Amino acid sequence: MKFLSNAMQDSPIFNRKSAHNLNKLESDKENVMHIIWNYILKTLCIRICENELNENDKNFRKVCNKLSWIKPENLEIPSEVFDKKLFKKAEYHIKKMDLLRTPGGMLHQFGLGVQLINSMFVFMLNQKTAEAGDLLPMIIYGIIKAKPKRMIFNIKFIKYFMNHNQLLGNIGYNLIQAESSMNYIQTINGEKLKMKEEEFEENCKIAMEKLEKNKNNHNVQSINDCDYCDYSF
Repeated sequence: MKFLSNAMQDSPIFNRKSAHNLNKLESDKENVMHIIWNYILKTLCIRICENELNENDKNFRKVCNKLSWIKPENLEIPSEVFDKKLFKKAEYHIKKMDLLRTPGGMLHQFGLGVQLINSMFVFMLNQKTAEAGDLLPMIIYGIIKAKPKRMIFNIKFIKYFMNHNQLLGNIGYNLIQAESSMNYIQTINGEKLKMKEEEFEENCKIAMEKLEKNKNNHNVQSINDCDYCDYSF
């Protein structure tokens, strides 16, 4: 990026002497650098994502699948706040993080999900904004339901390639919320949900058995739907 910046300084396209509007010139240079930087990060992310999911992300998704039985009341989410339609949209934005390939794009999608969750408190309880402690259980629930494929990778990618200035204000706040939610999900147990550990483990076991059964049914259905399958072997 330093090389590109120097090359732009020497380019006649960005010659300050012949420029009619210096502010526009500087703005154009920033936009060009931003586009090139995003292109580099997209290319890098795609190359990394060509490989299989890393073990951390596999394990995190497995935990989300195990916890798929959890309901809002298990996380003490007030029923008067929870709106299914708005929450589904928030869940969609969390899932969409997996489709983005730049740190800004990933965090923007997560931020849209947080905004929707915040809007539930605004509309349902007539609040101006919600406290971080109020939002966190709903963000945790949203991540569990979304079952993201690359949540850990995405958060590390964001932290590594976004500088301190980019992480100020709401953007940095959203990153902290994402990390806090992930840490909670990875350490969740019966005690945190105020239930016996045996009940917690049994619910997780049933959830994984259902998932495995659905997978098997899907595979059988896929074979039955195939008009060109040769079963003679």
